[in-house]
Amino acid sequence: MPRGSKPGERRGGRQRGTPNKKTALRIAAISAAATNPNISPLDFLLGLMRDSNLPQEYRVKVAMAALPFVHAKATKPEDDRASTKYGHNTAGVNASGHGFLKAPPRVRTRRVAGSSAAEGSPLAFLMGVMRDPDAPPHLRVQVARGIAPYVHWKSGVSQPEVVIDDEYGFVIDPAAARALRDDDVEKDRLIRTGKFLGTEAEHKLRDRIAEKKKALANGVECPTGYTALDAREDEKRVESLQRKRVSQRPHKLIAEEDAEEAHLIARVAVYHHTSPEAQARKRIYELAMRSFLRSPGMKLSDDERSELDSLRARYPDLPAMTP
Repeated sequence: MPRGSKPGERRGGRQRGTPNKKTALRIAAISAAATNPNISPLDFLLGLMRDSNLPQEYRVKVAMAALPFVHAKATKPEDDRASTKYGHNTAGVNASGHGFLKAPPRVRTRRVAGSSAAEGSPLAFLMGVMRDPDAPPHLRVQVARGIAPYVHWKSGVSQPEVVIDDEYGFVIDPAAARALRDDDVEKDRLIRTGKFLGTEAEHKLRDRIAEKKKALANGVECPTGYTALDAREDEKRVESLQRKRVSQRPHKLIAEEDAEEAHLIARVAVYHHTSPEAQARKRIYELAMRSFLRSPGMKLSDDERSELDSLRARYPDLPAMTP
């Protein structure tokens, strides 16, 4: 006698856990692409992208993943890039702007060793999907947004680039100065959270800052007119700008202050790495600490005490800081 199905019992249709046709097709394609044990990740993605048996949305997904490994984003034409100056002997802050787009952007394709990107690039495939009137509208929009940076650069008038004219004659790359400043700001932000000191993240960030300071100072000389007093004043100004940054909502300085902060941090870093005075004051501190601690085995030799006296005579203590 016929009876109804028991609770949870399935009598017809696809059993639970059985992949549908679309999933089964995708699994088969992935298995086929993975038959080569030496296949590279990029060729694996490109193979799936070029498999016309796979669903279009899945092919788009893997093409978007492969895109940045085959193509570089569009860049501003060389003849429209304004030259950047920095490090002149005039005090103050200047602003220099860029012009309008004068030539079409360049779309570059990277040469990737071991891949067969020439057989059908991700950008060409995605452009075809975007222009396909039969493709789902949401997919065409998704693709257009993803490939736009590889076809166009943001045209129009760019924001003026603030350039520091250094009164001491420092010649410092603004991009390197900003990179160092950004890490320094991130370090201060993490310290304020109270969960940063002593962590592995702190050690890595401090090591990265030290490497950037060393790289920045490589090949850059500290002008003789820049002294420890000047470095101390720069550090005070940086502290003032950082306090202002924290008090702002959002945490952001105006363009001129932002450029000044980065330049001063870099200027102080160059001083500490290249100035004979900075090296001498560091040596004074080391010898003075040993003399003060009076620990066994740390006693200064006669030559070291003579060295300390000589350095102190040449580089006396700085005057007290004014509030």
